[in-house]
Amino acid sequence: MRLTRILTAAALVLGGLVATAAPAAAAEDCFTGGVDLTTVPWEQKMLPPDKVAPFATGKGVIVALLDTGVEASHPALKGRVLPGRDFLKSGAADTDCVGHGTGVAGVIVGKSPDGKFKGVAPGAQILPVRVVDRDPQAPEDKTGDKAVKPEEFAAAINWAVDQHADVINMSLKYDTPYPVIENAIKRAHDAGVVLVASGGNDHKDDEYKIKGKDTISYPVGYAGVLGVGAIGPTGKRAPISEIGEWIDLVAPGESVTYATRDGKYAATTGTSLSAPYVAATAALIIESHPELKGKPDEIAKRILGTASPAPGDAGYGAGIVDPYRAVTDQMTGDAPAAMEPMTVAPVDPAQAAAERAYRHNQDMATWIALGTLTGVVLIVTAVGALRRGRRRKWRVARAAPIDDGPDDGDGAPIQLLRDLKI
Repeated sequence: MRLTRILTAAALVLGGLVATAAPAAAAEDCFTGGVDLTTVPWEQKMLPPDKVAPFATGKGVIVALLDTGVEASHPALKGRVLPGRDFLKSGAADTDCVGHGTGVAGVIVGKSPDGKFKGVAPGAQILPVRVVDRDPQAPEDKTGDKAVKPEEFAAAINWAVDQHADVINMSLKYDTPYPVIENAIKRAHDAGVVLVASGGNDHKDDEYKIKGKDTISYPVGYAGVLGVGAIGPTGKRAPISEIGEWIDLVAPGESVTYATRDGKYAATTGTSLSAPYVAATAALIIESHPELKGKPDEIAKRILGTASPAPGDAGYGAGIVDPYRAVTDQMTGDAPAAMEPMTVAPVDPAQAAAERAYRHNQDMATWIALGTLTGVVLIVTAVGALRRGRRRKWRVARAAPIDDGPDDGDGAPIQLLRDLKI
């Protein structure tokens, strides 16, 4: 899909294969493939924003996006995008010709006027940091790919930290590690920033069967970064989502609806759209649990500890992110308390004997009562029989004849003969 191709190109650029400067794409070449939204996206049914909204919306939290910029004029994003910075020096951070950053922003803070499209943390604010750009419609060998060098990418991270970002979302990757970026990641973590990155879209079954995991990328491979994989509507891992120890948890990322730069919507697959679900959840936690602000490890622990169960292999990490549970679950940082062993009170022989005697007496009383009742019934019956016998002077009595009507002359009642058909 188009957004997947954008991310693939960004991976090549950020991997150092292309580093030449090029002019920004002309306006007529920018993405314009969105459509109007007619139904509620499946991911909003799996993780309903309205369920967590009474408890937190991310209000007062700043989420920095190191991406392609954000189209601040989108109806679902108006008023939620702060002035950012363009490290490409070829445009403005609040515009997005590619549309990738706009899609990521929508997952976090989107809120369409008709209410059909809702982000996870619509009360948060997006700080756009433009570090990559690509025309998605041109052939790959003629795109004029452009991205910042590793040193500038590190500077972008540092700038976001200096702008008091609470969360940094990085839905892109380098194929090789760079110490300058790793140092910037560590500085951000030490400054109390929650760092989230897409887990990668390059899963290969053949490679996995041999190595037991995919090839690690960066910044998801750096310590202190939450790596996010992608799942579909059934909760199953998206086929392109990578498998490895850098996947901390998963989120919707297959056929996910996103805001397009032309003010409409589209759907695509990729971990680029999975990462912002986790970044938005971090924003919700920072608002609802202010005591955790500036403690990224504690926030990560809460996100992972409240994730919903998943199949459990390295492609799912701790499970599926659950913004509602991340905000509302009661957790403790204390070690589990040891349970006292159950003790059984010793048996008192005298008490046991008294209980046995009591039960024996109850049983005897029951049987005596039943025997007495039976005897009374028999006596009453016998007395009645004796009285009838005395009245008849102990003679056998003949039953009184039955009068069924006139006789037919032979001694048989007419009605009886009629009944017997004689």
